[in-house]
Amino acid sequence: MGRAPNKRNASEGAIRLDNNYFREGCVYSDRTFRRRFRMRKPLFYKLEQALLEYNPKYWEQGYDATNKPGHSTKQKMTAALHMLCYGKSADSLDAELAMSETAILDALRHFTHDIVHIFREEYMRRPNTTDLKRLLQKAEERGFPGMLGSLDCMHWVWEACPSGWAGQYSGHEKKPTLILEAVAGYGTISSVNGNTYNMGYYLGDGIYPEWATIVKGLNLPRGDKQKFFTQKVAQYRKDVECAFGILQKKFAIVKGPSRNWNEEEMKFIMETCVILHNMTIEEERGHEDTLDYDYHTASTVINLPTLDPTVHSVMEQRRWIQDKPAHHQLRNDLMDHLYAKFVRRV
Repeated sequence: MGRAPNKRNASEGAIRLDNNYFREGCVYSDRTFRRRFRMRKPLFYKLEQALLEYNPKYWEQGYDATNKPGHSTKQKMTAALHMLCYGKSADSLDAELAMSETAILDALRHFTHDIVHIFREEYMRRPNTTDLKRLLQKAEERGFPGMLGSLDCMHWVWEACPSGWAGQYSGHEKKPTLILEAVAGYGTISSVNGNTYNMGYYLGDGIYPEWATIVKGLNLPRGDKQKFFTQKVAQYRKDVECAFGILQKKFAIVKGPSRNWNEEEMKFIMETCVILHNMTIEEERGHEDTLDYDYHTASTVINLPTLDPTVHSVMEQRRWIQDKPAHHQLRNDLMDHLYAKFVRRV
């Protein structure tokens, strides 16, 4: 006795999806589409075109041996996006999209792999000169000349982690997790409180070491100057903490525990979420009137040096980065600079 065929009709699911979101006079407005898909329709169409060009064998609608149409491109994309955005199980999308659990999981895998392969180089690149000028300008306006940003990490609980691997993926969370951390590596020349520094720096919290490229607040600040400095560092670090919060709010799949058995698939999912977030910001930037940056007001000079691959130069750079006295000197200079900039002038 063979397996009983299901009565699922992919064409009806595709028609229902088109009537709800994509056809003229559709049921749901563009505002609702933006909320449910985490992007505007032009970006959705851009992704659709890119996927069809990159992997037409999968993304084009196919037909079986009886000439019965399979799932449309929009059905497959919607299944993957709803899993990313809402963290739903694949089976819960069956009734809405007329897709089996296997087909939905296959769509998620193809979507994440293809999006990363197509857009990683553009949307997960290192900052270019224009990006650095904007970052340095904003940092200098807030009292941190030469600062490139903040460091932080996000833990994604791995619920399906194999028992034999649990120990190497567990830390203070007491559960197996994968960690997303923001790190970059460009050089800048900046002057702080009269002293010149040849590399940029980042703001971090207590988990990071006392290196020359990391500035942290004090655990037990004493006096007005130290308290003010620690407060300003905490205020600036809210930006990166909010960034992770926005990512988890936009893509619920990375907020809850992952039920995926494969670590590589989890990495593709995380990278896809970051890429889609960056693409959304870029696509919607043209609809805002407040992002007119003046890159010529920053006094910090950008220096993007050609890296010398010799062993001696690498060891010398490593020694300078891990220089604890330089860390304390930079922190003290920033402390004096901030206090003079925002307190003494009041």
